[in-house]
Amino acid sequence: MEGDVVAEELTIGGHVKGTIHANRVKLNSTAVVEGDIFHRTLAIEENARFEGMSRREENTIDMPSRASHPQVFPTDGNRKGNGVPDGLNP
Repeated sequence: MEGDVVAEELTIGGHVKGTIHANRVKLNSTAVVEGDIFHRTLAIEENARFEGMSRREENTIDMPSRASHPQVFPTDGNRKGNGVPDGLNP
C-alpha cells in the first residue's frame, strides 16, 4: 500500500509506504514500513522493518492536515476483505 494513513488504531502486517498518523500503531513481524510514524503508542515486533522517523504526539489523529491526502480507515475492527488495503489489520 502506498499513501498516507490516518487511524485511531493500526496494525500493519504488510508493506506500507507513506506517513502514518495513528494513536496506537503496532508493526507485526511481517511489516515493512517506509515513512514516518506519528503516534501515541508504538509497538514493533521482532523482524519488522521500519525505515523512517517516529514521533510521539498526544493527539496525532487530530492533526491530519500534515498529510496531503490521507486515507482514513474506520476503527471498528475492520479486517481484510472489506475495503482495508492488504497489509493493514490482517
